[in-house]
Amino acid sequence: MKRVILPIVLLVLVIVIIRVNSGAASMTIRPVELTRETREVLDILEDEVIFLNYAVDETMQSRSVELWQCEDGCWRVLGSSSADLTSSRGEIALRISEKNCGVFDVDDGGHAGVSWDISDSHTKQEAWTGYRLSEPTDIQAGKEITLWAKYGYRDSESIGISTSNFRSATCDFGLAVTVKFWGEKVD
Repeated sequence: MKRVILPIVLLVLVIVIIRVNSGAASMTIRPVELTRETREVLDILEDEVIFLNYAVDETMQSRSVELWQCEDGCWRVLGSSSADLTSSRGEIALRISEKNCGVFDVDDGGHAGVSWDISDSHTKQEAWTGYRLSEPTDIQAGKEITLWAKYGYRDSESIGISTSNFRSATCDFGLAVTVKFWGEKVD
């Protein structure tokens, strides 16, 4: 009798564990691992490109991305883009060049993009440091997540610490891209 009951109990436990784990999907955003070949091709383009995957549950209905710029110690929004989520999974791609920053959304509904021009003040910077999202990060409604930040300094002796809290960075020029997920649709 024990030989019959034990496998049934184990099967029931496995089913319960699978259901609990699949029902409690983790809401995260994480960098995409690129192959060496892909990185080499992107290096030829000389633009900085970042790919991020996100997974959310049904409570998240939209997301907003903002490009921040710092000049003379003051951070301000240079541009923003909002979109309703059409899927619980998607990808955000960032392309940063000398002249602009582009944000592209890719999900089951297709893809869309927006681009913003960048001030040429960055050409006057002698030294740079930066931050890039490198670990999976939990998503919470309304929580700002820094995806990428770059800090410029007029001289190499002023280089500060690379941080995801870009507003606390002391730099002569800076750029940052953030994302927020929301529990309601965009109006």
